[in-house]
Amino acid sequence: GQGDMFDGDYFLILDRLYDILSDKLDKWVMLSKKYDTVFGKIRKGKTKKKMLFIERLNVALSLAEAMMYLHKLNIIYRDLK
Repeated sequence: GQGDMFDGDYFLILDRLYDILSDKLDKWVMLSKKYDTVFGKIRKGKTKKKMLFIERLNVALSLAEAMMYLHKLNIIYRDLK
């Protein structure tokens, strides 16, 4: 581009990811199946499955809030998968 990159109109977005979403989804599916087994139910699988659901809701909420924040700043993040 043209212009000074230190001008106030430039910005840089860096991702800090511990997991990618597809890996996280695979992990959640595996854990959900594990908690549904007879052995999983004996070992408090229902409670663990509820906590897994809460974790998934928190991730969805965080993603929605992040996208809302970016859109308020007129930033379009096109690489969300």
